[in-house]
Amino acid sequence: MDVHKMTDIEIYEFGIELLIDKLGPAGMMRFFWQNEPGKGNYSVDRHKLPQPDIETIIKEIQKLQETEQPRRKKWASDSCQVNSQMNSEKMTDIEVYELGIACLKDELGTVGFSRFLSQCEPLTGDYAVDRHKRPMSSIDMIAKQIELEKKRSE
Repeated sequence: MDVHKMTDIEIYEFGIELLIDKLGPAGMMRFFWQNEPGKGNYSVDRHKLPQPDIETIIKEIQKLQETEQPRRKKWASDSCQVNSQMNSEKMTDIEVYELGIACLKDELGTVGFSRFLSQCEPLTGDYAVDRHKRPMSSIDMIAKQIELEKKRSE
């Protein structure tokens, strides 16, 4: 597969199919939820957050390193190879997102991955800018098509 010869639509559809294949339909949707822009104004809201001292921050980091690293090693690999014990429903959102990124990078390469993500950006409301972007609602249509195909095969 040569992503340089593929259209943006072909890359987008291939990426969606890949995510569904590796993560399942629910995992694919969780991956895209992680791509949605946040809400609020961080430059204002950050002053409302608690300000722990450096010792507290270090302890929290060490605690997370002890608990998270062994758990991540269960599903993580150098490439996107889904093992039989992996279930995206039991993974955290960040694990689903990281695995989705690994799969897309492995299959599409850096250029294809970048082009795929550019198709997933939210629309701005400006037709001159948005007309070249694929609407996110197409993900729902693809997921419905997959569900229909599964029902037909049963």
